[in-house]
Amino acid sequence: MIDKRGSFTVYASIIAAAMCILIFALISSAQKMYVDGIVPALGRLHASSILGEYDKELYDRYGILAFYGTDASVSSKLEVLHGYTFDDKPYIDCEVDYVDLYKYSLADQNVLMDQIRLCGVENLATSVLGSREKFIGFVDETLVESGRKIKSDRVIRFLPSYGRTESGIIASITGIFNSVGSPKDLIKSGTDAFLINKYISAKFGDRRNLPDSNKSYLLFEREYIVSGKYSDAENLKAIKWKIIAMREIANMAFLESDKKMRAEATVIGELLTLGYAGEAGAQAVMATWAYLESLNDYELLINGKKVSGIKDHLSWAVDKESILNGWNGDYIDMKTPDGDTYSDYLDLMTYMTGQDTKLLRIMDLIQLNLRYYYRSDFLISEHYTGLDYGLLVNGKTYSFSDSYGGR
Repeated sequence: MIDKRGSFTVYASIIAAAMCILIFALISSAQKMYVDGIVPALGRLHASSILGEYDKELYDRYGILAFYGTDASVSSKLEVLHGYTFDDKPYIDCEVDYVDLYKYSLADQNVLMDQIRLCGVENLATSVLGSREKFIGFVDETLVESGRKIKSDRVIRFLPSYGRTESGIIASITGIFNSVGSPKDLIKSGTDAFLINKYISAKFGDRRNLPDSNKSYLLFEREYIVSGKYSDAENLKAIKWKIIAMREIANMAFLESDKKMRAEATVIGELLTLGYAGEAGAQAVMATWAYLESLNDYELLINGKKVSGIKDHLSWAVDKESILNGWNGDYIDMKTPDGDTYSDYLDLMTYMTGQDTKLLRIMDLIQLNLRYYYRSDFLISEHYTGLDYGLLVNGKTYSFSDSYGGR
């Protein structure tokens, strides 16, 4: 006789086992759906949390969004954030697989340029670039001579531009300045160089627009961006001779093209050489005359006056007697209503400086200034504008990227 009770027990066991398998399958599927649903959302949220730790001083003063960190420190923060979410869920095994900040380093000129572009876009609506306090009037020469200097070799070696050189910009300007004459006419709007110029003008001081000396290590910052010297005095001296060289080109062009001025130069040449110099004497006189006019132009510019790009008889200041008797150094103001300012010449020299050089020297100034008054260990190279990272969850890698691009 067949034992029906035994057969039922076997049958029930099979059914129970099948139900358990089904339940476990449903639980496993539900867990996988939960993980696939929540991990991407939390991954993006936690990346945004890292970006939320941006350096406020860097943004407030320079309009640049970047956070301080290293691969290891960011990984540690992400581990803590994900731990809050998953530590109480034993069925989820989660760890940070990798963190990569390299391509977002603020020490990369392309990354900084992206931030300057975004800053410029924001400026259209919110004036993020802001304005600096204007200094009107002549900068006392004692300030020029006693200006600041970067003396520490360690500070210099850590500057982003350290070891980089920039070829002279005067040669690149001379070919076009002679025909155009005005710095404003040489600067092309709508380019990255134009945008960088606007950023530099808004964020950094110069001889005619002094920055806050309590927050800026070098006082003549725009001059530094053009010249790259480690002292205020050296930067001013370098700018002085660049301006004089540019003015000589324009002034010599006027003398050579104007019959009256050329005739006067010939007469002076003959007077000085007792009639023996001829054309060579006239050329020498015109060169001296153009140089003296250029010295006068520079004095006008640093005293807040305007100088005509290409001179005429009404704007020419130095008379022929100065060639014979010597120029006493007191500038002569012809009160030109139109013309270019010291800032216009700085704009032109900045515009003609190589883009990588400008960006590196912007980094220099940001690093110098923030180390000077904000945080003594501040380094551009330790700040980033985004991150890539991966999470390893139950054996599967989820990858995330986030940055301040688009703000």
